[in-house]
Amino acid sequence: MLPAFEDVRDRIVHRRKQVGLTQAELAKEADVSQSFVAKLERGQSTPNYDAVARLYNALEDMVRDEEQSAVELMTSYVVTLSPEDTVRYASSVMKTENYSQIPVVDGSGKNIGTVTTMSVLHADPDDDITDHMEAPLPEVPEGTSRTAVSELLKTSNAVLVNRQGEGITGIISAADIL
Repeated sequence: MLPAFEDVRDRIVHRRKQVGLTQAELAKEADVSQSFVAKLERGQSTPNYDAVARLYNALEDMVRDEEQSAVELMTSYVVTLSPEDTVRYASSVMKTENYSQIPVVDGSGKNIGTVTTMSVLHADPDDDITDHMEAPLPEVPEGTSRTAVSELLKTSNAVLVNRQGEGITGIISAADIL
């Protein structure tokens, strides 16, 4: 038996608010008009099945994306540098791996800084990388939500994922969120 229309409408409204979308944003995602969403939510329209399915599916996809955790988004291959490495070595790794930044990790596995292409671009190749490090990349536990990681990526080039007791287990860049 199909659920009552009011139940479907209530689910759509609840999900839209849960995901934090406006009616216009939901309409765009589902390829329907904003006025259609407004009328549906007010109970002023009895829409066709296809339109309701598009709204519902768009919302479910967004909720699923919101529920992804850092461990599901991360790249588990993390290249790191040690404080004893030179600018020459860091530059070589960056060029070979095509990386724009690499975390610097001390002997205990602690994230102590980041070397970027800009921070070593004009540095003496024989300098220690510690003389040219920038702030460490932010770290998050494996269970951190996609939304929280996305917020961190607004101000950082990458985010490191940390498993308690094991240290850095992954890295997430903006490309991993897409």
